[in-house]
This record gives sequence, structure tokens and C-alpha cells, in this order.
Amino acid sequence: MIEAQPDMEIVADTPEASSDVAVVDVGALRAGLVETIERIRRQSRRTRLLVLATLDDPVHLYGALAAGATGYVLKPTADQELLSAIHAVHRGRTFIDVGRPDGFSPAFPLDASPPAPRPRGATRQPLSPREREVLRFVAEGKTSRQVATLLGLSVRTVDAHRASIMRRLGIHDTAGLVRYAIRQGLVVP
Repeated sequence: MIEAQPDMEIVADTPEASSDVAVVDVGALRAGLVETIERIRRQSRRTRLLVLATLDDPVHLYGALAAGATGYVLKPTADQELLSAIHAVHRGRTFIDVGRPDGFSPAFPLDASPPAPRPRGATRQPLSPREREVLRFVAEGKTSRQVATLLGLSVRTVDAHRASIMRRLGIHDTAGLVRYAIRQGLVVP
């Protein structure tokens, strides 16, 4: 499909420094998605990344965005969305295939996603500098053990910070934390 396009060319099966857009097929990865995206970003800051995934999983999606991907397309709708996604990502736009079951899979900008619901009476309280640091690493897909190692803390302390962050923000899942971190500029999709 890509080779048939007059304005597109496949330059390699693996990302090269000269690639404008790299399509990362989750099913073909030997390493984890976040690690793969981070490796590609280190090799070429200029290459834009589009993830081709099987699962419509918000944690997977936001983990990919937090690691540096700018697009996310589901394989079941790739025949309709892939070319549009490549063009959008190439132009520097974020493209997310939301994979609706009725077959309609529009792209939406990251800031158009609905805010995470908050429990009654919950107010978003400012985070301490340490909590912001922990949140940034969590949004980048790091495990509590990895965060603990990076910050010189115990895993138990990292987990306590994470619980405090969730309580203060009224957020109850990792996907919500990632969305919040992106909106606050702690990580850049």
C-alpha cells in the first residue's frame, strides 16, 4: 500500500536516520514498545513515529505517546487509516485511531480526549517537586523499581508517591496519569 503512493518510499525495514516517518509494528517487536520507541528517538530525533498496534488499549496508547510516538493506528483499520496517519505524522500532527466498533475510526488531537472523571469533592491539588518527578517517570512508562533506581528511593517510597499523586489528582489509573502528565507538559508526546 505504501509503495503504491507517489509521495512515499520505503527506505528500510528498520528506522534509519534519513527516515521521515517510522511505522512501528507492535507485533514484530523483539523488545517492548516503549523501549523500541525510546531507542529510535535516540537514533534520530527527526524521525516521527507511528505505532501500528493490535490492541485498543489506553495504557498502551498513552505509553507510546509518552515515549515519543506521534501516531497510533489499529491493525484492523489500517487499510483505511494508515496512509492518512503517515501523512498527518509526517506533517507533525498527532494521529490517533480510536478504533470504534462501527468501523468509523476518526483521528483526534490529544487535547480533545475527555478529562478523567474525578470523584465527588475531589480537587486537583498541586504536586510537590518529587511527586512531579515520579509522575514524569511513570508517564514515560517506567516501573516503580526503575523509578526507585533513578531517584535513589525505595520501591515502597515510589509507590507511596504514586498513591499520593493519584489521590491528590483524583485519578485512578495509569492512563489517566499519563494524560495528565502530557497536558501538564511533564512529558512531550
